[in-house]
Formats: sequence, C-alpha cells, structure tokens
Amino acid sequence: MGGFNQGADRARILVADNVELFRRGLREVLVSSGRFVVAAEAARLEDVPSIYARVRPDIALISVSESDQAGRKALQDVLRIDQHARIVVLIAPEASEQAVQFIQAGAQAVLLRDASAPTILGALRDVHEGGCALDGRLANLLFRGLACSPAPAVAGAAGGGLNPAVLSLLSQREREVLQALTLGYRNRQIGAELGVSVGTVKTHLRHIFRKLQVTDRTTAVLKALDARLRTAA
Repeated sequence: MGGFNQGADRARILVADNVELFRRGLREVLVSSGRFVVAAEAARLEDVPSIYARVRPDIALISVSESDQAGRKALQDVLRIDQHARIVVLIAPEASEQAVQFIQAGAQAVLLRDASAPTILGALRDVHEGGCALDGRLANLLFRGLACSPAPAVAGAAGGGLNPAVLSLLSQREREVLQALTLGYRNRQIGAELGVSVGTVKTHLRHIFRKLQVTDRTTAVLKALDARLRTAA
C-alpha cells in the first residue's frame, strides 16, 4: 500500500486486492484513463477501513478474490467511517451469487473481476457521478439463478422472468424490454429483437423508469432484482 500523486480534477481511488499483479493492472488502467488517480493501495482487505479513513478517497475499489465475508466486512467498516462512501466491488466469476450480498451491504457497483477495462472505468465514472452499476453478465446470472416465476422474455434470450411484484407495474412489452436490459442489450439490439424502432424502445424505457421510479437502466435492473430477492426470501 502507498500514496500516489493526486490530481485535483481527477477522482481519487483506493485500490484493494491481495494480489500484487492484479493491483498493478488496475492501477495502470486507472492512471492511463486520465480521469482517475490511485490515492492508495491495500494489499489486505482488513487494511481497507484504516487506509480509507486516512486518505478519504472518492471511491473505494475493493476486489474480492477469496473471502466474500472479509470483503463485506471491509465494505461495512468503510460505511461506518463514512456513510456516504462510494464503493465498487469486483468479485470472482464463480462467485456471482455474492453480488446480491454486496449490493445489500451498500456497494454502489458490483462487477466481475475479469471485467474489461472500459467496463471498470465506466462503472467508476457512473459511481463517481452519483449513480450505480452492475456487470451485465452478473445481472443475467442473477436473474436466471433467482427465477421464481415465468414471465415473457425477449425472443431468443436466455433467462427467467422478473418478479410479479415488479411486473404488475409494467405492460407485457415493458417487461420484455426490462428483461432485455438484464441481458445487457442496448437500444438497437432490443429494437431488433422486438421488431420495433429505437425510438419506440426509448419510449418504453421512459415508461419503465417512471413506473419503477428510477432514472437509468442499471438502477431499473437493480430495483427489479431487489424486489425479486425480497419476494424470494
């Protein structure tokens, strides 16, 4: 762990992972972006809260390669220090079910550890601007794993339906669009699957956002997931 040059116009990131080469890779991605600066590093998850308290970064980027329990404790301890802390968590692909636990614990974004550099940078940007993010692959896996009832799906798309508690607010076509969002589809892809124009897709998205009381695609997926989890619990 250690300090680095800080830029006043760049978001300061605390990078935590117990693998030095992985931390180095994250550092290079962040620095090369020109938008972020590494304020400090933590080689152990248990060191994250004390380092956070010392450097007060804009975002804590916590990579969990082994113990999800240690990762959640680090996250919760950081939030005790700063209830407004912005936290992005990276988890192993084989532990995708942990995403739910980290979201419930207070993470603003959860990505897979093998996420691409643009995906990680995009999530950090969204979180820094006050939003949230969920790896599209995680959304797909979570919805499939937590399926508790059938519902209309996008033609040719894998995955189960959404929770009836959420679906009751939406029309059939809006449910299909929301299902496509969980698969990471963009507007043009959704339009092609449903046989409608991009303009029509945008209209459906506006209606979905209004009914779910959200302002973006990621939050719509997270809200639907949260409702399904509460029903399945």
